[in-house]
Amino acid sequence: MPSKINKGLVLGFTSLGHFVNDGNTWVLPVAYAYMVKVYDMPAYMAGVFGLIFFGLGALFSPAVGKLMDSTGKPIRLIGLGAFLWALGLAVFGLGVKEYNVPIAILGAAVSGIASAFYHPLGSSALAITYEGSSGYAMGINGAMGSLGRSLYPSISTALFVALSDNYFLSLLVLAIVSLAVTLWSLFVP
Repeated sequence: MPSKINKGLVLGFTSLGHFVNDGNTWVLPVAYAYMVKVYDMPAYMAGVFGLIFFGLGALFSPAVGKLMDSTGKPIRLIGLGAFLWALGLAVFGLGVKEYNVPIAILGAAVSGIASAFYHPLGSSALAITYEGSSGYAMGINGAMGSLGRSLYPSISTALFVALSDNYFLSLLVLAIVSLAVTLWSLFVP
């Protein structure tokens, strides 16, 4: 990234990306509880979904970091991760709506891969942009991730109630938010 880049724009983008990424990670567990309650899904399946989601996130994170090192384009890759989030949430939402466990597992898997993108890329974007003195920016960025984790369970539940108990539409709205991050990534140098 060139040194003349707008630092505030990169900080704003990465902070929003962190808010959405970390918020999305807390949407799925709320849906697991819903599936146990409404569809009498065995409770152990929540653990299976969690294993798939978090396990794939852990497995793919080093590969995403390596991809960043080879391309040097953290903002575009954050956009790709946000796109995968949108796809994963939509597929997962369809699986929840139809109580189709294989479809829900596919959505959780895509979402797990998507979750691997933000952290290595956001920190890289800030380190490059702030040229090694990114402590304050990282603090702001980290706060936005925490805010996403704290607000998204309530946001997803409020959407569910507002959309007449339609979990698919609720997750579709959150998928659209992820797509907005993808689109913004195309305009940040």
